[in-house]
Amino acid sequence: MTGVATPVHRGRTTATYEIVISDEQGKRVCSARLTCLLRDVNPGDAGNLPEAGTAATA
Repeated sequence: MTGVATPVHRGRTTATYEIVISDEQGKRVCSARLTCLLRDVNPGDAGNLPEAGTAATA
C-alpha cells in the first residue's frame, strides 16, 4: 500500500489535500480529501504544544 497526499489548495488560513491510497499494482483503493485549519501560535501558547510525534491528550 502506498499513500500520497497532494496539495489542492494552500492558503493563509486553510490547506486542502487529496489523499490517494494505491495497492501494490498501482490500483487506487481509497481516495480522501483533508482540509486543515491553519492557526498562528501565540508566543505564550508555544510551551503548551505537544512534542512532535506524540499524541495530544485532553
